[in-house]
Amino acid sequence: MARILREYLNNTRNFIRCVEELTQFLNYYNLKLEIFIEKMESLSKLFQRSDTILKMVKEFTVNFKAEIFELRNIFSENGTIIKKTRDKILNLNELFKFIIEALKNLEENAREIMQKFQLLRPLSQNTEITAIHSKNEGRGLAIIAREINHLVALSQKQFEEFDTSLKNLRKISQTVVVDLKKSTEVSDISSEIFLKAIESLQKIDDLNKSIQKITTRVESGLDTFSTLQRGISEKLATMKEQLFKSLNMVDKISTETSEVNSLAQILNDLYILNSRTGLNVPTVNIQFNYLLNENLAALNKISAGSLPVFSLESVYSETNKIIKQILVLNEMSNDTKKLSEELLQVMSEIIRFQGQIEKYFTEVKDLFTSLKECGKILTAEMFSLEKVIFGSAKVFSKIRMLSIFARLEEGRSLKSQSIITPVVRELSKLSSETQILFTALENMTGRLKKSAIELSNVSLEESPRFKTPDYTRIKLFFDDLSRIFEEKMIYNREINEIIEEFRQNNLFLNRLWEEYGSSTRRVIELSEKLKSLITEPQNLPSILRNRKVIRSHLSSDPLTLKGDQKTDANSHQVIVNSLTGLFQFGKGVDVIPGLCEDYEISADGLEYTFRIKRDLRYGNGQRLRIEDVKEGLIRALSGPNANFFEMIKGTEEFLKTKNPDVLGIKILDPQTIKIELEYPFLPILANLATNVADPYIDGEYPIGTGPFRVSEWEKNKRISLVANEFYYEGRPSIDELEFLIIKDDDHCYELFKKGALSIYRPGEKNLKKIKSETPELLFTVPELSIQYLAFNCQKFPFNNRLVRQAINFAIDREKMVEKFLRESAIPARGIFPPSIRVYNDKLKLYSYDPSKSRELLNQAGFPNGLPDIYPLDVSDSLTTIRRAEFISSALSEIGIKITINPLPWKVLLEKSYQGNSLLSLQGWVGDNGDPDNFLYPLFHTKSFGYPGNTFFFSEPEIDEMLEQARKIRNLSQRIDYYRTLEEKILKEAPGVFLYHSLENVAIQREVLGISPHPLSLIRAKYACILENEAGIIEADNIPQAGEMYYERHHFAQTKI
Repeated sequence: MARILREYLNNTRNFIRCVEELTQFLNYYNLKLEIFIEKMESLSKLFQRSDTILKMVKEFTVNFKAEIFELRNIFSENGTIIKKTRDKILNLNELFKFIIEALKNLEENAREIMQKFQLLRPLSQNTEITAIHSKNEGRGLAIIAREINHLVALSQKQFEEFDTSLKNLRKISQTVVVDLKKSTEVSDISSEIFLKAIESLQKIDDLNKSIQKITTRVESGLDTFSTLQRGISEKLATMKEQLFKSLNMVDKISTETSEVNSLAQILNDLYILNSRTGLNVPTVNIQFNYLLNENLAALNKISAGSLPVFSLESVYSETNKIIKQILVLNEMSNDTKKLSEELLQVMSEIIRFQGQIEKYFTEVKDLFTSLKECGKILTAEMFSLEKVIFGSAKVFSKIRMLSIFARLEEGRSLKSQSIITPVVRELSKLSSETQILFTALENMTGRLKKSAIELSNVSLEESPRFKTPDYTRIKLFFDDLSRIFEEKMIYNREINEIIEEFRQNNLFLNRLWEEYGSSTRRVIELSEKLKSLITEPQNLPSILRNRKVIRSHLSSDPLTLKGDQKTDANSHQVIVNSLTGLFQFGKGVDVIPGLCEDYEISADGLEYTFRIKRDLRYGNGQRLRIEDVKEGLIRALSGPNANFFEMIKGTEEFLKTKNPDVLGIKILDPQTIKIELEYPFLPILANLATNVADPYIDGEYPIGTGPFRVSEWEKNKRISLVANEFYYEGRPSIDELEFLIIKDDDHCYELFKKGALSIYRPGEKNLKKIKSETPELLFTVPELSIQYLAFNCQKFPFNNRLVRQAINFAIDREKMVEKFLRESAIPARGIFPPSIRVYNDKLKLYSYDPSKSRELLNQAGFPNGLPDIYPLDVSDSLTTIRRAEFISSALSEIGIKITINPLPWKVLLEKSYQGNSLLSLQGWVGDNGDPDNFLYPLFHTKSFGYPGNTFFFSEPEIDEMLEQARKIRNLSQRIDYYRTLEEKILKEAPGVFLYHSLENVAIQREVLGISPHPLSLIRAKYACILENEAGIIEADNIPQAGEMYYERHHFAQTKI
């Protein structure tokens, strides 16, 4: 038997090692697979984005083509208008040439007329003189001459006005000639621009066609990708399914391995207990058989199974095709981008041409406005000129008439004819010449007036406004497309690297799987041999010579014997021996099945289905029903520990209405119950092991399904529990477990020395005596606790992380433990105690370093230390005050002054819960051995105050990680994740984590099968008292302390 058990334990250890290696690698493999799937999905999304963009590009190019066509028409219309405008300007040039020439002729004509009029004056004077010399015959002619002379003087003033008008016309015409010359030049340039714009539009049209062609090619390439993507999507779906199965498989293996490990340890303890003493104890044999069957049942759950197939080769092939396709598409994208850049360049030219043409039209418009104004002025001047000419013509008409009268007078002057005739003829000749000039002047003025009116009516044809296409979008499209393809290339490389890594690691995975399979098969093969160890049940003797009683002690009476009502440690000591629930703790804080035979967790972690063992009975023989299990859960939700199960669906409504029907607790059949949760919460299994929801029959003393039954309770004296004859693991070896109620530690010590007390928890003073006198009887394990100096992280100056870190470096934890605690505590490296798997013995963020403290304070802006004196709230016990004085002294060395403020324990707690403590010395004791029970209550923002976060520490990233941690089912993953979380919290330094208390238990030589527990429990179901035939203890056969492996730590001690 010993050989088979040794072989079984060795193979179990080897199996656990294989499982750890395999789960670690599979977790890594699954992580890589998740990354691969994520990258493939991201790549697919990129293609969807590029497909969307290309559709937009396609739509854009169609619209752009229409817009360019419209732009071409606008350019053509503007070109026609430019040509017409140019022709009009040329015509205006000709008109102004005529006007200028006409003005010149008009001026010359006017000057000649003025000269003629100038000649009339002396001529009229000569005529008058001649007439006077002719006496009576020249009298009429003298009158005519005087009148002509008067008229010539009158016309002189009108001709002065005429000269002024001519000067104004000359000035206006000169300005317009300059503008017309410039306009002609602009018109010539605009014609050139128009021709260039037409060429550019043709180029744009060609580029747009090229973009359309490439876009069509890219679309075709995307179709190819879509085909490839659909193929790989199917494979990714398969891979996701395989990933899901493998993760569940790894989680299941991890949980089952933990159970096998715990059960194998207990089985080994019972074997040693039954064999080393040389005695054959029937009750121990029964318990051994039960544990053997439990081991076999746990092994039967484990199967080597088959290695998940991840279809890597086909995925690799498909991925390569995608990579090649992306390269082709990327090249097309680059070509399209180049074309789009060229298009942008040409469009920039078009816009420049538009600007120049618009500028031309603005200038021409201004010119035509000026010409219209000029025409109006010119017309007005011509009307003035006409008026002058009309007045001059009237004068000249009179002069002409007078010249006719002069001819008549010449005929009547017979005597003086020789004198008068030459003068009159000269006058007549001058009048005729002037008449010709006036006729020409009138005609010329009329034509000029007509030209001026034409000029005043000049107009510019309205040019259509340019509608520039939003060509900048094409750049945005292709820039985005280019970025997408760059991302695709990055994903390509990363995916290729992962595929290559998969291919390389596949061999290693196969080897690990083969080792796991081989180890599993060896353990399963050994299970057949284990079956041979099961002995026939032996009848227990009806009469025992000596009643076997184990006595321990409590400092006071329990507050309750009901699991759902317990809040104190003394109650828990009794309850853990009298009640059992769906789960229980193994040797440490690992959870193993209790009443539960098997269970399933849904993939989303929201449903737990439990199947209980058959024929379970209470301590009075009454059969346990599945309804009792449900009732136990409902009682727990109605008691002070309801928070243990607040995650059960419907709890919030139940607490208001007390209606159990709203709860997510459903009975499926007489052996099966299902619990539905509001959110994933793996620690519910550990909570189910805390005895809070254990079923019991209510009465004077609750009767549970545990190894003992309460038989008697004498208040302030003793509580007696007798062995449960119906216990499903088998009746305990001892007959009675008795707890004596003794407050005085010295009295306990004396009773232990006399042998009247089997199990003794010594105080600090008597612990030293035990260690000195009988060290072999002392067993030690770290409690599930952490003692700490808490900062209020919301208040100055402890809201500064650097200040908090500085204080962490200022306190010598090792010295503190050595000086005040010695054998009752160990210095803390972090938050978790050594009794749980997540404990990280390599962790050491803060060593004693006052110089580092001062450096950090300086960085925080306090080079001379903190400015004030800060109160440190502590309990009013003398030992706590001494520890506070040690901390005060350490902090004073780095410039931080504190004053110690002792308070009654309840006052201290209330003050810290309310957030009114700035600094306080506190502690936390775990309820269920799960790391969540340390971190979530102490550091989540939702736990401010009463739930436990008296640091008032809040960090969103840590909150998120704490919530995620509750969903992780894989034990190896959980350990790594919680260690990472612990380190992150320690870096934030919400407090100084000082030490973990130790559970020290002294056990009499003859008492075996009992070990101290991290939860400070005495569990006596495997206890045994050794006697020889004469009832005398066989001391030489009793194993010494420290022979049992426990939780991988040197504190592992179990007396067996």
